[in-house]
Amino acid sequence: MSGRTFLLEDWITIRSSLTNAFTQDPGRWLDLSGFSDVVIWIDVPEVTPPGGTNTNYVQLTLQTAPSPDDAYFGALAPSLNFSTASPYYQASVTPFILRSAQSLSVNNLMRFLRWQITPTGSGTWDLTFRIRVVANRSPTFVPPLIPGCVFWIRADLGITPVTSLNVTGWADQSGSNDPNKDLVSGVNPALVLADANYNNQPTVNFAGSAYMTTPSWATQLVQPNTWVIVGNPGRAGFLQVAIESNDKVSGQDISQTAGNDVQIFTSSGFVSSSTMPTPGVILAEFDGATSNIYVNSVTAPTAGTVGVGGTTGQASLTLGSSDIAWNPAGLNFWDGKFAEVIAYNAILTANQKGLLRSYLRGRYGMTIS
Repeated sequence: MSGRTFLLEDWITIRSSLTNAFTQDPGRWLDLSGFSDVVIWIDVPEVTPPGGTNTNYVQLTLQTAPSPDDAYFGALAPSLNFSTASPYYQASVTPFILRSAQSLSVNNLMRFLRWQITPTGSGTWDLTFRIRVVANRSPTFVPPLIPGCVFWIRADLGITPVTSLNVTGWADQSGSNDPNKDLVSGVNPALVLADANYNNQPTVNFAGSAYMTTPSWATQLVQPNTWVIVGNPGRAGFLQVAIESNDKVSGQDISQTAGNDVQIFTSSGFVSSSTMPTPGVILAEFDGATSNIYVNSVTAPTAGTVGVGGTTGQASLTLGSSDIAWNPAGLNFWDGKFAEVIAYNAILTANQKGLLRSYLRGRYGMTIS
């Protein structure tokens, strides 16, 4: 069913020197009974942190509750801290967009929705903002809804810090509860807040020699398994590794060759005859001799050469370069962008691929057959 648009708060400026929390008037709380999901736009064209100090900030929290009682309200999503200490938090007419309440980084939407502002630091402060909401009756699909999701990163979730430069952490959103799957920076990539090539969704730019890694995982991802990568390599005519198992052995590998084909590799591999477009999606099935790869298609493979896939699994991860464990300087950098990376501990069914196809097509404006 189609969504309905609401105005949680029209343009308002709140100015004070008090340090207590300011909560939206009860008469303006949204009653979203019957809706299951929200997409929220937060516009902040002007902010003065307490005392005008860059290290202070004004915190904005969206709260939800099943009844109009203060005692039941809890945060719908992580709070946003508006200051002038970093480019992302500078006053801007570009809105922050909370994509979906079905994401694992937020809580379930309950009936009522409101905002709360809390200044951090002393001195006079102000915040000018507007909040718009599109509520949907049907829940939004996210990749962990398919059983067996063991790794999921997306450029609008789990980024540390949330700035236009210097991404030092990218947390797994799959719900696997393995902190070793959280990526840390080797050489910092940069966050692109709204990438025109990806339907204005965020991407992480691994230009140059940027890469990120994870420690050894608590449970190795053995074959059969499936990986999905949304992104694009940066240069033609160069070997560029998207992912590789960071375990000092010839683990699972997805890369673009110097001939601009896309390949997966274990002890041998399958090489696609298609160059990855921008935006592009790779679906790689690691399953021994029946390993396969798909480029901008999750229903039929592109023509290519199939080799013996091997049986090596995934013990950890290097994103954007070859195995850093045995080559600390890095090699064969991706030099491009990632919007999303997903892994499953099985080969997906046709119906599951259909769900992913619809999700990726709608989110990134891609042509996927």
